[in-house]
Amino acid sequence: MRILKVIGLLLEYPDAVLWDNREEALALVSADAPALLAFVEPLLAAPLLDRQAEWCEVIVGSLPLMSTV
Repeated sequence: MRILKVIGLLLEYPDAVLWDNREEALALVSADAPALLAFVEPLLAAPLLDRQAEWCEVIVGSLPLMSTV
């Protein structure tokens, strides 16, 4: 079940909790879902601020354009 918690954290806004515990997260992924390592290793290797900026770009880019009336 802990792997589901890690996957949930990977889908949320990147925060210091995940980055502070990235070694444990990588160990869990390696043991329970090794197919995810190709995604998780580079994700957690980057600086937290870079990943937060990318996350915001994805979210803002997916919002529909607002028209003014």
